[in-house]
Amino acid sequence: MSKPFTFTGAYDHPNTCTGCGSWSFTSQEWAAAGFEEGLATFAGDVAMYWFFAPQPTTCLSSSSCGIASQHIENSGGSSCAAGNERHPINVDRYLWDIYDSIDDPGFVDTTAINYWQFFAIMNAYPSGTSNHQIDEPWNAAFTAVDNFDGRGSSDFEFRLNNLYTIDSSVLRSNNCGSI
Repeated sequence: MSKPFTFTGAYDHPNTCTGCGSWSFTSQEWAAAGFEEGLATFAGDVAMYWFFAPQPTTCLSSSSCGIASQHIENSGGSSCAAGNERHPINVDRYLWDIYDSIDDPGFVDTTAINYWQFFAIMNAYPSGTSNHQIDEPWNAAFTAVDNFDGRGSSDFEFRLNNLYTIDSSVLRSNNCGSI
């Protein structure tokens, strides 16, 4: 986020694939890694689409952008399968819902913050390794990752509410964000 770290643990969440070697928008990852991948993808999406884009999609540089699974206005809602909260595409969709001014199909979404506010939120993380702090995944005594799910979308939601009194829990839930 505003203070980078190198994720030194296993990138893919345990038992999610055999021979995990390729990344995708729907690969299951530790929450810290999944959030950072989703955040990076969101930054690229903002560069491609205005906040009022009716059907923004995201894509890999090696594939087309027009497929439904990469449509970032498609929230999962109550149909989230187990493990979907670990997909970077759902982090991307959650962040996009906070940013855009278009309602997802079937959901009312009145939240629409400016792009600069994302940087202010990330900069507002306090120093430390405790919950909701900038170095949360790290063990301060050993400077090693001890909480692979630390510093995820729940921390971003907490900071957003803390800084701007905006409750985005429904948006996070609609995008399968339970961790």
